Amino acid sequence: MPLPNRPWPDLLRPDLLHPDLVHKELAGLLSGRAFWVLLLIQALLTGLSYAQAVGLYAEASRTALQTPAMAVGMAPLEGVLVPSFGSLYLGLTLLFPFVAIRQVSRERDEGMLPLLLQTRVPLWAWLGAKLLVLGLAALLVLAVPLSALAFWGAAGGHLAAGETASLILGYALYAFLIAGIACLAAALMDSAAGAAILTLSVTLGAWALDFAAAGDRGWVHSLGGLSITAVLRRFESALVTLADPVGLMAAGLAAVAIAGLWLQPLRWKARTRGALAAILVALGMGLLAGATGLSWDASENRRHSFPPAETAALSDIHAPLRFTVHLAPEDPRLADLERNVLDKLSRVMPSLDIRTLGTGGLFAAQDADGYGSIELDLALPDGTRHAQTRSTSPREILPLIFDLAGTAPAAGAPAPDYPGYPLVADARAASLWFFLGLPTLIGLGWWRWGRF
Repeated sequence: MPLPNRPWPDLLRPDLLHPDLVHKELAGLLSGRAFWVLLLIQALLTGLSYAQAVGLYAEASRTALQTPAMAVGMAPLEGVLVPSFGSLYLGLTLLFPFVAIRQVSRERDEGMLPLLLQTRVPLWAWLGAKLLVLGLAALLVLAVPLSALAFWGAAGGHLAAGETASLILGYALYAFLIAGIACLAAALMDSAAGAAILTLSVTLGAWALDFAAAGDRGWVHSLGGLSITAVLRRFESALVTLADPVGLMAAGLAAVAIAGLWLQPLRWKARTRGALAAILVALGMGLLAGATGLSWDASENRRHSFPPAETAALSDIHAPLRFTVHLAPEDPRLADLERNVLDKLSRVMPSLDIRTLGTGGLFAAQDADGYGSIELDLALPDGTRHAQTRSTSPREILPLIFDLAGTAPAAGAPAPDYPGYPLVADARAASLWFFLGLPTLIGLGWWRWGRF
């Protein structure tokens, strides 16, 4: 598939994404070994992850089939889908940046960037062609774990549309952000090695921040919720908030815009002003999206929501509600309270105020007076009403909230119980595909197109 035998500047026309320009970028992608190595490693990692996930799910399903009450805990999203896509997180975080950096820095390393800037093609069209080709590369990488979903469905496994769409959307946006960060790093650094180090510092730094925030309930915890790792985890749990996709898109576009500024021979002040403008626009878009408070619980078992009648009753309570929690961050009861009550309440009660007072470590905090108690204060026009409990269960806390507000959920049909989907499946056919069939296709692809 050779390029047309014409001078390179003649290929670069001022129209958007001219086929010859896209063809040139596609040739650069396929001619490099990094892309084919990424696909090969992704196939092997996905095959291993899928086989292990299906094996563990089958073992748990055997017990659930013998004890029907345990079937409710058999969720394919958590048991099979997320573990299978976990390999994609490694591929996009650790390997995809090398593909994106090479795609952006190739002309500069070859000394062609000054000539490019003198042609009629706008720089944004050049970057647009590179982003389009990187998007195609990300789709091909994403297709590897998607094939695992095909094997799961063929084996009789359950795939909920909302959960699957949330998972795919999250990883697609994550790949877009990683591509944007890699483009920016390639523009800022003088070498591909330096750009790779900078990109990995950002991605691994986000992972470290998310890890540190797990044991903290202060500003680190709030900041950790904004890390790309935490955002991706929300997509994996089928919770889609408007702020997350808008924030990922805005951050990726801002990174590409700043990269375009740094690749041009502009003065430092012009670059700085443009970069600040791009950052402010991205922050504004994220803040506006977050201010709406819009979110969707795409999970089939409604793990992020209360039953409909209780949700409607809680949304009618407009008075500020304060939770004062006397639990240490290391206490597992605090994690249960956040998962089962506080996170769900924050989606329907924007005026919720949460204060965690347990500090100084788990054992030191247990010696404090009142440790383990949860205080509720509802500020009504006629005064503040107070309640207290030691339970972290929504069955105990929600009646207290309704009692403080003097209301109750409307009577109605209860929400249907999640049935669970136990399945004893076999991953041998999938293993043949991931360890033999797909690597063979990748090898043939490199042999055919990797020699431009």
